[in-house]
Amino acid sequence: MDAMVARKGVALAMERGFHYLIIECDSIKIVKALHGNSPNMFAVGHIVEDSKALLLRITGVLVAHTRRQAKGTAHRLARHGIHMDTNSCSWFEEPPNFISNLLVSDCN
Repeated sequence: MDAMVARKGVALAMERGFHYLIIECDSIKIVKALHGNSPNMFAVGHIVEDSKALLLRITGVLVAHTRRQAKGTAHRLARHGIHMDTNSCSWFEEPPNFISNLLVSDCN
């Protein structure tokens, strides 16, 4: 799932015209694969390769490993996003109500 989320995130960043991107992932395999230069051969290799091709078109990219405990808000958003129509919701100013408390706790 992390590979698909990364690809969707990169595509969204490109659509929005972002030139700098930070990708945090709790899968060390995905992080290493996105950093790698050789073709990726594990189960989601084609998704990783798509992501790498998209990342080449972004000016500044940082791909970093993070512990799962450190990304509660991102995990909740990903779970919510799986069950919704991709065109039905976007936000770039105010966060959705269902994650407001998580954002506050992440900042403390």
